Amino acid sequence: MYCFARPSHAYLDLSPGLDFETRLFAKTNAAELLRAELGKPGYVPKPIALGINTDGWQPIERDHGISRACLRLPHELKQVWREWLQLHYPQRAEHVMSLIQQMRGGKDYDSAFGTRMRGQGPFAELVAMRFGKTRKRLAFPGMPALRTDLFIAPKRESPQGTLF
Repeated sequence: MYCFARPSHAYLDLSPGLDFETRLFAKTNAAELLRAELGKPGYVPKPIALGINTDGWQPIERDHGISRACLRLPHELKQVWREWLQLHYPQRAEHVMSLIQQMRGGKDYDSAFGTRMRGQGPFAELVAMRFGKTRKRLAFPGMPALRTDLFIAPKRESPQGTLF
């Protein structure tokens, strides 16, 4: 009821009440548009935000998969992570997964807004406290500026495949 995005429907001459809850908009070709934009000659890389008017992971995302198509992150990623963990840290893998699940309500991942990046519970609080103390002790100023000089534009699709 109190969503800050409701005025966007009024901007489109729709009702911020019932229309907001029943008329949904999705740019279903977002991944193709993004690829074309990133591949333009002279494109200067910069941060991109998904879902800036509302959460990019609304229920409509379940049907269209637009954000997922824009992001190189399928649901299978959890299996890749588990395999990597087992390969590189076999003696710790079970313990690490146990700690992750303790912060995620028994799951490997919790997609709920507000918890997906932080976790919950005593172990999550302990990690946050340790990070805060270490950051203060090291006088860590925060994350460095985003490096855009490493950007590689996507190759344009060609009927010749990847030869040209």
